[in-house]
Amino acid sequence: AELLWRVDLGVNIRAGAHYTQFMVYDFDGDGRAELMCKTAPGSKDGQGRYVNQAASLSAIRNASNTTDHRNSNGRIVGGQEYLTVFEGLTGRALHTIYYYPNRDAGLGGAATGTFNWDDRSGKKDYADYGNRGERYLAAVAHLDGPEGRAYGIFSRGYYTYSFVWAVGFDGKELKQKWYHASRSRTQYNVTDSLSKTHTYAASKSWAGEGRNTLYGNGNHNLSVADVDGDGCDEIIWGSAALDHDGKLLYATGFGHGDAIHLADHTPDRPGLELFDIHEEKGTYSWDLHDAATGEIIFKGGNKGVDNGRGIAAQLSDDYRGSFFSSSDERGQRSAATGNQVSSGTTPQNFRIYWDGDLQEELLDGTKIEKWNGNGTTRLYIKGKNPYDYGNSSSCNGTKNTPNLQADLFGDWREEIILWNSADAATLNVFSSAEPTTYRVPTLMHDHTYRMGIAWQNVAYNQPPHLGYYLPDRYEPHVDFVEGSPEEQTVQLGQPMFPVTIGYDANTTGIAVDSTYTPTEHRRGLLSSEFTRTIDSKLRQLTIEGTPTQLGKYTIVVKATTKLGNCVGPRYVRFNLNVVDGTDGIENTTSAPFSVGGGIYDLQGRSLATAQHPNCPKGVFVVRQGKGQPPVKIIQNN
Repeated sequence: AELLWRVDLGVNIRAGAHYTQFMVYDFDGDGRAELMCKTAPGSKDGQGRYVNQAASLSAIRNASNTTDHRNSNGRIVGGQEYLTVFEGLTGRALHTIYYYPNRDAGLGGAATGTFNWDDRSGKKDYADYGNRGERYLAAVAHLDGPEGRAYGIFSRGYYTYSFVWAVGFDGKELKQKWYHASRSRTQYNVTDSLSKTHTYAASKSWAGEGRNTLYGNGNHNLSVADVDGDGCDEIIWGSAALDHDGKLLYATGFGHGDAIHLADHTPDRPGLELFDIHEEKGTYSWDLHDAATGEIIFKGGNKGVDNGRGIAAQLSDDYRGSFFSSSDERGQRSAATGNQVSSGTTPQNFRIYWDGDLQEELLDGTKIEKWNGNGTTRLYIKGKNPYDYGNSSSCNGTKNTPNLQADLFGDWREEIILWNSADAATLNVFSSAEPTTYRVPTLMHDHTYRMGIAWQNVAYNQPPHLGYYLPDRYEPHVDFVEGSPEEQTVQLGQPMFPVTIGYDANTTGIAVDSTYTPTEHRRGLLSSEFTRTIDSKLRQLTIEGTPTQLGKYTIVVKATTKLGNCVGPRYVRFNLNVVDGTDGIENTTSAPFSVGGGIYDLQGRSLATAQHPNCPKGVFVVRQGKGQPPVKIIQNN
């Protein structure tokens, strides 16, 4: 590896997981990534030039780059604050603007640092203390849809006052898309690209606990995905979310949290779900909610607990969807039911695709674990843990996270990047050598996952998740072959029209699940009046025969896979109506006639003419619509 360039943020940028957020992405659409991050007077780009010299505003360009704005405790108490975009190839600062908001919750200039970010009685949190006002998050989002350019998302504050800022880069200048300000629990402002500010009253939170905006509802992390299906990304804030236009999407109202996991945790429920861990010592220590609406699906845990960590991952092929657990409740709950399914415990940090099956493993710092049914089993790399190689170490103390986890090489298993604690300079990259029988697209092709890689390094790092349920890529698919009726009517004693059902390569078992005759239900059996044949080359099952009873038959065919209960079976069914060919048939002629409904042949195919002037000779069924019960039977002579 070769060092291309290095940015020196200088003494007026506080270093640390809470403070130094950087986004690397192709913001201007030129095919190369840029770097966006917060800077200050004294920051230098990869060419050694002060970043404020890349500003359009003279007030920024003229600021002193030699003044040290730190106090004796290392807090930054004054000076201007910037956002800078750097060229990825050279590290050159391309443009610098004021960072919104400044440390006084205002816009631009050199703030005094006298704004109190703490709303608790008797508490003071000015710049010289530098806690609540020095909490930053960042992300990348496609706010104009998949064809539009990406925007940098930057924020300040989440314990109380919360500000989120969307900024675009057109190749020359940084420009505001919108700026969201939640200064209270009940209303918020959005300033648009033309600097026009609109004020909105927030709807009541799902928890009904008074926090109806972003105010006090943020986490030590965030996520980005198109959760409402409009083609544009939303910003998942923790116990609240923003729509792509900067307006509030919803608030659950559960307050501040330490960890979130956004994924398709309950695949039989539409959309994505968010598992949220609450540091806030409230009524509940965790919840699972609908990521699009905020509707609470499940909530629980002990009251008044600072719940520090939690995990949600698709661990078991015996269950559909994710398991979730937390530091407060270590046993595993099913995201599908909310019920505890095991008392076994797991690490609480990262999930990872590692060993080649369709379930997720767990990355706990420098160790890899796999769910074994009631706990975890250690997975090794040639008999050793990652920490045994090259002094490999994790980040963020108890958060125990990698420098980065991502599908770097495109084989859908994820690489682990750890740092060498001996020199604090070398990066160690671990890649799975386990074979797999499953062909899965590169994870970076999934938009939710790609956005997760962009925000992964923010604050209390959280793992990326796919925006879909991976095992369902291998669900069986079954359907009627073209020309095979889903419903037909035959005369007693006459053979049915053969029904052929096709299935795909994911299907490892195809069989009759049930037969409902006019007089009984035969589970797992095909009635003796019928036969089935399977053509394994064409992947087709055909059922034919001659019914022996008047009335309705229903035959259900079931397709299964070898993946266990994590992928449910798929079913198709068809109906067979048996009529007496000598009774109850209305005779008519082929001249135009009206029958008060649609005409279908005995194989269920429609004769789509209003007055039926050219109806062929034979027996037909009259229905009010396809699939509806017969109105009458006609014999055209």
